[in-house]
Amino acid sequence: MKKETVVRQNRCDNEMNLLLFGSFFLYFAMQLFIGEPTQQEGLVNKLNMLLYLVFVPGFLFRLGYCFGGISRIKEEAQGKKYLGRVALRAYLYFLVLSVGYGVYVSKLPFTYCVNQVITFMDIPAVSAIFFALALAAVLAVVFYNSLKKLSGNKKRMLIFALVLLLGVFLRTKGETYALTAAFFGADTQQAVPVVPYFAYFLFGMWMEEKKPGFQWKIVGVSAAVTALSLVLYRTPLQDLCRVTASVLPVYLIYALSEGLSDLTVRFYGLRFVTDTVELVFAAYAVVLTVCKNAGRLAGATPTKVLAAALCVIAAIYVVIILFWFFARLYERWNDYFEKKIKHKTAVYFLIYTIVFAFLLLLTFADFVKNGRTLLWRADGISQYYPKAVYFVECIQNLIKSLFSGNFELPMYDFRLGFGGEITYSLEPLYFLFALFGKDKVEFTYTLLILIRFYLSGVAFSMFCLYFKKDYVTTFLASCVYVFCGFSFFGGARHAMFMIPMILFPLLLIAIEEIIQGKRWYLCTILVAISLFSNYYFLYMNTVGMGIYFLVRFFCQKEKEKKTFLKFIQKGLVICTTYLLGVAMSCIVLVTTFGLYVGSNRSSETIIKTPSLFYYTKEWILRCFLCFPTTANSPGEWLKLGFLPIALIAVVFLFTRKGRKELKIFSVIALIMMMLPLSGFVLNGFSSVSNRWCYMISMLAAYIVADCLKDMCKMEKREKMICAAVIGIYGYLAFFGNYMTTQYVQRAFWCLALTYLGLLFCQENFPKFRYVGKQSLLILMTVSMVFVNAHTLYGTAKVVNEYTTPGQAQRKAEDSPMRAVAQVGDDSFYRAAAAKLEYATISSSMILNYNSISVFNSTINSVISEYLEAMGATSYSVTHLLGLSNRAFLTELAAVKYYAYYDEPTRTPPYGNEPILETELDGKKTTVCENRYAMPLGYTYDKAISREELESYDTLKRQEVLMQRVMLENLDAQGTDGIETTDKQLDYKLKEEGLYFDGTSITTQAPEGETKEDPDSRTMTVTFKSQPKSETYLVLKNAVLPGDGSETRLNITFEAGGDTIVYNFRPDDDRYGTKQKDYVFNLGYHEEAITKCTIKFNRNAVVNFDSMELYSQPMTNLPKYADALRENVLENEKVDGNKVSGTISLDKDKYLVLSIPYQKGWTAYVDGEKTELLRANYMYMALPLSAGEHEISLEFEIPGVKYALIIMPSAFALFVVLLAVRRIRKLRAVKRQKQAKEE
Repeated sequence: MKKETVVRQNRCDNEMNLLLFGSFFLYFAMQLFIGEPTQQEGLVNKLNMLLYLVFVPGFLFRLGYCFGGISRIKEEAQGKKYLGRVALRAYLYFLVLSVGYGVYVSKLPFTYCVNQVITFMDIPAVSAIFFALALAAVLAVVFYNSLKKLSGNKKRMLIFALVLLLGVFLRTKGETYALTAAFFGADTQQAVPVVPYFAYFLFGMWMEEKKPGFQWKIVGVSAAVTALSLVLYRTPLQDLCRVTASVLPVYLIYALSEGLSDLTVRFYGLRFVTDTVELVFAAYAVVLTVCKNAGRLAGATPTKVLAAALCVIAAIYVVIILFWFFARLYERWNDYFEKKIKHKTAVYFLIYTIVFAFLLLLTFADFVKNGRTLLWRADGISQYYPKAVYFVECIQNLIKSLFSGNFELPMYDFRLGFGGEITYSLEPLYFLFALFGKDKVEFTYTLLILIRFYLSGVAFSMFCLYFKKDYVTTFLASCVYVFCGFSFFGGARHAMFMIPMILFPLLLIAIEEIIQGKRWYLCTILVAISLFSNYYFLYMNTVGMGIYFLVRFFCQKEKEKKTFLKFIQKGLVICTTYLLGVAMSCIVLVTTFGLYVGSNRSSETIIKTPSLFYYTKEWILRCFLCFPTTANSPGEWLKLGFLPIALIAVVFLFTRKGRKELKIFSVIALIMMMLPLSGFVLNGFSSVSNRWCYMISMLAAYIVADCLKDMCKMEKREKMICAAVIGIYGYLAFFGNYMTTQYVQRAFWCLALTYLGLLFCQENFPKFRYVGKQSLLILMTVSMVFVNAHTLYGTAKVVNEYTTPGQAQRKAEDSPMRAVAQVGDDSFYRAAAAKLEYATISSSMILNYNSISVFNSTINSVISEYLEAMGATSYSVTHLLGLSNRAFLTELAAVKYYAYYDEPTRTPPYGNEPILETELDGKKTTVCENRYAMPLGYTYDKAISREELESYDTLKRQEVLMQRVMLENLDAQGTDGIETTDKQLDYKLKEEGLYFDGTSITTQAPEGETKEDPDSRTMTVTFKSQPKSETYLVLKNAVLPGDGSETRLNITFEAGGDTIVYNFRPDDDRYGTKQKDYVFNLGYHEEAITKCTIKFNRNAVVNFDSMELYSQPMTNLPKYADALRENVLENEKVDGNKVSGTISLDKDKYLVLSIPYQKGWTAYVDGEKTELLRANYMYMALPLSAGEHEISLEFEIPGVKYALIIMPSAFALFVVLLAVRRIRKLRAVKRQKQAKEE
């Protein structure tokens, strides 16, 4: 019977690809983890050799196999296009593998590795096959027609194959160029010689044409060739045998692939595995490289390595299967959602809530892992935690007084840093603190931030849905909006910074409604809520609303809608509804905003940029590089850090015509980013701070929402432009001169992966169904949310800046001031810690004592002015840190008690004697009473004008104020009889890393060297002070030059057992005091001290006009104190907003009240209203005649009565306008019905 030859019609290239990549996977693992000589070197080499015999000729065989099929059925152009894609893909594999192996395994510099690879100076063994494959594909393109003709002549093909095999004898024995080795091989290079191995390309062409399948005859011939090669391997024919030994393995791979092809047709799962092998290869290489870099499997046996490699492959396929399962689940749910769900928006927000909870868990996974809360250690402990506890207490007291029938709104509290106006946060969410109580403040604070993150996404989703975006796109864009650098950095540190991200999208909807002539009242309601929540961000949002209105109005398509008359009409509606909203919440203008106006922050202006129209030459590059990374920022509070898809969307926006409005918004945003002026104006004209950058997040997210569908249908030109921008980003990230940080480089890889994922999601990409593409977009977005969050919190270790549970309470309450309550003093007094810890700045708000320290963003400007005039070194724009233990100043401030733990590193001021010793938390605690402390009110015989006082040196002014009261707007009174007892001291210097030249202290030696060791940056000042004196070191007109980074300098002074650490702010610090003279109190000492050691914590230079030392004897202080206490306010009573007392005088005097001067206080003397004078810069005074007087002071927030009248009136007007609108609407509906009936 005659045998029939069965010609197989199916192709098995995908199955072959699976088997070849599988063998390469194992080879890659062996090279990665057992590349160095080991005890099992022989076994490793044999395994590697066996795998090498399979995949090296196998990949070239498969290429020839595919070429044979394509060249017969496709046009020449299509065939060459296919080969070009193969060459490009193989070269990319080679490039990435080579560079990755060099950087992460061999630990070579990235630039060196790239240079070696792209110049073909080195072809690593681990990736050599892919370079050979790329080179073979290029050769096939060049000789395309010749190879096609050759395929029709069996004899010529065989002869040509033999000639190619003889190319092994051209192998170079010495040093040679890697590219030469890639053709013929070399002893010194690891490249795969393409010329001899190209015979397998021809073998593949023949197999594709004949399709013999599995035949014993071919097996026998192949086995004979392989056996003969192995026998002759140790002969001079070794190079030839190395090539020919692969005939049998290659044929078996082909035959097995043919068998698998039948199964892949029947089973989708197997077909899926073969189709995704190259995708798995990419993930596999990344996972194994990460494991190697992390030191995993170090010293493992080949068996363990192979097992680990198989486990990684299995894990990757499990992930792929889970993705497939998710896609199928999503498909079914999407089908159900579209066909069955009626209230789609409600269900969307329900699903959004569930998914968002998971996203928040991913975002703050590092917090969970490290056991951290969302309370920032810096401002959180010293400001936000005490304020929240204080707020809870205030609300509880208000409720109690309301139900007791004796309601009075507390407006002033002496616990607030010398005394200050009480501000109530009226943001609705802030009342959660009152709901959960004081014991749950830390928990509530974390919950509050999470809720604000969630509501930001809800608000942006509402904005997208308002403009008819689909639900999936809306969700993805909301992730871009919420999970950005501003929220990760600002929103997590300062909870209130998430408020504008919630309200801004809603305010823009309100503006859009007015433009469309619809619900005007939304603007009123949202403006009122915004002002109640935070006036600072409403100001920014107002600017954003204005820009939005102008662009949207003038970009309307219908000309009749954008006439001048329409512009005036719409503008008036916006202004009217906006002002009505302001009127409904105007109490904020007289409380929190009023405090801002009365603070230094509204008057101080600090510009640290070269000008208001220019940052630096590299600014635009910094913005570009920081756009997709959270861990780096251009500076000046410009927090970008968007998900990678946002940058691709912005690039895509400008590659396609249309979307004029978005392009205009983008150009405006770019201009604002480039100009410091925008940060200056939007920060209230105080300093350049780009806290408005959440608006950029809004824009970037909406660009994603608007462009995403079209981004899945990109044309070739658009793809190339996006790829080019990503390539430029990568070049700058790795080879640029600015910000080549690990975070920027990681952002590049995220950009590349996102772009690759986007290519998979293209409409014309056949291997993914629509739901699969949407699933990939969702999972890719979720993954990038985690990466961006982990980059900042985990990699950059920012999570360590946050507190552990209970830490805020422990630190904020860990103050020796707790012991003062045990004294049992019912009179008015202030108390202070001998050494103030930063965490306890605002502890008086929790521990219920009158203090001289606080953390407050709106400190009364008269206090700052007083401290500046005294040369104090214990304050900034937002901090009051006491009075540096200066005796004269503490007497005038009525500081009666000092407390400290154990032995103090700062001695209390002169006159303080221990009266109580106790133990708190295992620490010995001492309370001292000041024998010379003033009461709330004390008297002066004489006054002095400001001009006269300021004619004295800064240091002398404190002693002058112990003798005369300084009054504003007073004519010259004469200075006769004023005594100053300070004595200037001579000193010598010993320079030990700090150098003094008369007008500066610097870490730079005259010869130009600097000391890097912190202990070496010291200078010793020797002198002899007077006994029973305070010793001062005075720097006149001192300044720390800034470099734009706002890096502070810690200066430590050690003298006579006292240690003083001063946080010197540079002259461009936005929170700096701008003071000229600095008086450092080295402490009070009974015995003379002889030296002071000065230390810098970093390299710096402090410039000044002169450095002087003084002793201030305390011998006259009792005399001064007795004179001031000769007539004092008695029977004093401090009750909420009222202060009262009596005083008896034998002559006319000035009664000075140690209450900071502030508008809102009204004084009554014997029942008659009397003008309060501003005294001693910061206090209040009343001129009194001889005799007995009743003194009464009442505080009322200026304008609060008017606000309480305007607010209900505005609300009533709002209700009336809504009623009128409703009536008109009903009448219109009624008329329409009548018209239809007629």
